[in-house]
Amino acid sequence: MKKLIILMTAAMPLFYACKKSNGGDPGKDPDQSAAAKKLQKDVTGKWLMGNISLTSPNAFHNGIVTRTTSFSHIGQKTRRGHGNVTVNGLDDPGTGGTNTGYIEFLSDSTYIIYDAEGHLFQGKFNAVAGDSISLGKFGSLGGIKLADNKLDFKLYYAAGAKTVVISGNKAPAIAADSRTALLCRSWYLTSADYGGSIIGSTDEYYDESTQQYVSFTVDSLSFVITTSGTYIVQEFEKGIVKVADVANWKWHSSIANRFVYYWDDQPVNEDVDYIVIRENTTAVLKLSEFYDDNGDNIIDEFKYTLLPAN
Repeated sequence: MKKLIILMTAAMPLFYACKKSNGGDPGKDPDQSAAAKKLQKDVTGKWLMGNISLTSPNAFHNGIVTRTTSFSHIGQKTRRGHGNVTVNGLDDPGTGGTNTGYIEFLSDSTYIIYDAEGHLFQGKFNAVAGDSISLGKFGSLGGIKLADNKLDFKLYYAAGAKTVVISGNKAPAIAADSRTALLCRSWYLTSADYGGSIIGSTDEYYDESTQQYVSFTVDSLSFVITTSGTYIVQEFEKGIVKVADVANWKWHSSIANRFVYYWDDQPVNEDVDYIVIRENTTAVLKLSEFYDDNGDNIIDEFKYTLLPAN
């Protein structure tokens, strides 16, 4: 497969366990409601949890643990393994993983959980009190203490019926300038330019129940890039996510219209792993990647056009 620019976002089905307070309706207590609204805002950002593994491979229906197999795939050098999602930069799960786990809260009430062994989940969160957050069917956070860029909490996840005590440090945010404001949102790939070679193409994912690779047709592809440096993409068939990739991103150190992507266990290579932004407005995102596609020492340009997802 050609090296393309796009990563792929993971949007996994989740399992719900809500910590209720005061009947689960913070509106019954004005003070509690105000505290919940404050937490909903203050918790926004990416909280690094270190080398933490939340569950075993079988604890979640759509959880995954990767095994290392390097290959070049849609805009990044990834390591694909068994599971419904491709996660980058991971060692064999037997080693405990090498990635920095995190929980990230976005301003649109989306949360992302990513652990050291490559489990990746996304859903909506809702602060139900000044010290507790519902993560929908996935579970809940309780006993939250937030101060000095540190987040302490107990994570209850329903599928494993377990509680984990976690301390997270806030990751530095990407510089808040006009470029970041325009880029950081959800986008979807159109069939314009090289996108036409992706939409309608065939890819495959690993079915853990049959232990076989299953082919599917990519009928849509979405792209999310966050102000906390997270870079995620997902491929869909009939509205169901089939394959996803995850990496980090930051602006190029010297070229304003470029960003670079990288993984926790690999050095940043601004000369190779970069994307050129040809145009970025609230209405459209046009990107280019340059790559020797067939080994003939000629660098090819691959162009992509994306539109806002919402």
